[in-house]
Amino acid sequence: MKLRSRKIDADGASTSAPKIARMESFESIFPGMLISYGKFGKCVGTECDGVPLGTAEIQGRNLCGVCATEEYGSDFLETEDTSFEQSDAKFKCPAYGKEGSCNSKMVSIDVFYLGTCCEPASKVFVENKKAQEKQLKVVHHFYRIEFENVHCSKNFFESTKCQMKGIEDEIQRDQEALEEKMKKVEEDKKILEGKKKHLERMNQNHEASKRQLIKNENVKNDVLKRLKQLSYQYHSVATKLSLDEDVEAKENRKDFEYCKACGENYNETDRRKSFLPTCGHVACLKCFEEDACEQDDYPFCPMNWVKDCDNQYYLHEVRRLYE
Repeated sequence: MKLRSRKIDADGASTSAPKIARMESFESIFPGMLISYGKFGKCVGTECDGVPLGTAEIQGRNLCGVCATEEYGSDFLETEDTSFEQSDAKFKCPAYGKEGSCNSKMVSIDVFYLGTCCEPASKVFVENKKAQEKQLKVVHHFYRIEFENVHCSKNFFESTKCQMKGIEDEIQRDQEALEEKMKKVEEDKKILEGKKKHLERMNQNHEASKRQLIKNENVKNDVLKRLKQLSYQYHSVATKLSLDEDVEAKENRKDFEYCKACGENYNETDRRKSFLPTCGHVACLKCFEEDACEQDDYPFCPMNWVKDCDNQYYLHEVRRLYE
């Protein structure tokens, strides 16, 4: 028993109309125009003109959509996942034998119905009503295909346009970010050059201070030598003044016993040992307080002139050093 289902017309559209009469053969409506069926150009069913737009091989027989649906039903076709191949039949030019015709005998089925092989072919109109109906349905089928293609192409065009806009915006953002980074790099370069120049000046100051220290050490040693000579010659006076003991005491004291900034000994009151956490330098509290008063509200570390420390501080940041 054959399965009945919806019919499929020549342009592939489905219809629920009742079974129609068998169509006349292609040869009867387009006599002498068919040259070769090709592999997929002939349908062996009974519901079409025998030369459809495409066929599928079903159980060893080439059938078009209309005939395959009539014989097996759409459920069978969907289950079997039937693949229809475009017809490779060849035809004469619709204007074959007429003036200006290309007279080709290798025209494909779509070119045959559309008449696009040459200008005379595009102006050929048949008188056979069945041929007119067939041509209109086929051309309408191709129009629907191209309409869908245009719709898909338009959607793809809009999609790519949207994607391009997104990429352009992303490029613009990246370009702006890159320019900001380049600007920051230039600023950092200027800061780096400034630091290099500052370091060069500090090196010069360091060398100058080193030379001054050597000079002061030499002068101090000369003065100490003279002081000891005088203390020896004026022993009684020197003993009374206790100058030699004071000089000797300061000469022999340890580094941790006195402030390197002012040279005075540490005590537990105004000159108690203090330090600055941000740089770790140690000095007496009085030096920190005096620098804070003598300089602006954000003075330099008291060791600035001793160890080239340019660290600045607030007085409340100074901490007492416990050893």
